[in-house]
Amino acid sequence: MKVSIAIVTFNSAAVIKDCLTSVEKIDYDNFEILIYDNASIDNTIEIIESFGNKRIKIVRSYYNRGFGFGLNRLAEISTGEILASLNPDTVVDKEWIKNAVKHFVSEDVGMVSSRILFKDNPDLIDSAGHLLYPDGINRGRGHKQRVCDAFLKTTDVAFPSGSAGFYRRELFLKFGGIDESFFLFGDDTDIGIKFQLNGYRCIYEPDSIVYHIYSHSTGKYSDIKAYFVERNRVRILLKYFPTRLIGWSALYTLKRAFYHNLSAIIGKGDTANYLKNGSIFRLYTLMLMAYLDTILNLQNILRTRKEISKKIRNRKIGQLLQRFPISAREIALNDYSKGVDHDI
Repeated sequence: MKVSIAIVTFNSAAVIKDCLTSVEKIDYDNFEILIYDNASIDNTIEIIESFGNKRIKIVRSYYNRGFGFGLNRLAEISTGEILASLNPDTVVDKEWIKNAVKHFVSEDVGMVSSRILFKDNPDLIDSAGHLLYPDGINRGRGHKQRVCDAFLKTTDVAFPSGSAGFYRRELFLKFGGIDESFFLFGDDTDIGIKFQLNGYRCIYEPDSIVYHIYSHSTGKYSDIKAYFVERNRVRILLKYFPTRLIGWSALYTLKRAFYHNLSAIIGKGDTANYLKNGSIFRLYTLMLMAYLDTILNLQNILRTRKEISKKIRNRKIGQLLQRFPISAREIALNDYSKGVDHDI
């Protein structure tokens, strides 16, 4: 089974060498390496070319079109049965591919999720598959928790992290790939939901290991991340969720907002970390900008929703939320910088 490793780069000079060095050591014979560069202005391309690896094919863009656009273009030119999305700020274990692709012998498996660890603290989980919150936001399962027995077992999850996930290429293309309007963040949710709503499972494989520098390209708590995470979770909500759940989602968003405000007060969690360099005013301004963008693009979003609703039964979203839930507290208050909250 051939695997196409797809890497989207943007000013990745600081990390791409370690990534490709680890990829070259993979214990698997049948794979290719495809790289889409989003108009890097550093020496990313020069570093890639210095490897002189004939397996590597580079596609260059003249301007930054975002992660989804790049991954979709690589999927189109790939020749493998399996598409392996990989961030440039990762280092992979030599058995990363071998331990993942074995699950594709089951025809109902469309995706496989790796065990992604923090590169600077490999005792902590970045993502053991992704989970879904009822207002459309997602978070990695076990994010910022210590590795324990629960994360060493193979199990079903909602979908993989885009930083290291495996997809059946034929299905990825059949379902239209990633929504390119997302640009950053939430794009793995978009393609993951497409697979799930069409009846394909995602398996978490703990022995498919990747080490990740979390949010290297945008910063862990930056303005750009805050904006796109909120904007794109609303797009997920409006594209895929049935009307009844959209109505209830406002209550879940308020609950999540409560915990984010609590984070600011107690100095722990995502909002507290954002406020080290930002402000509450700026954060809420970004939220309003995200909602304004949604309003301006509402016609296109609803047109896509109508097309999706013709093919998919709405109740599947409710089933996903029941099977792969995450709490508002866990989203807002897990704190990598101050240790892990074990009582969630």
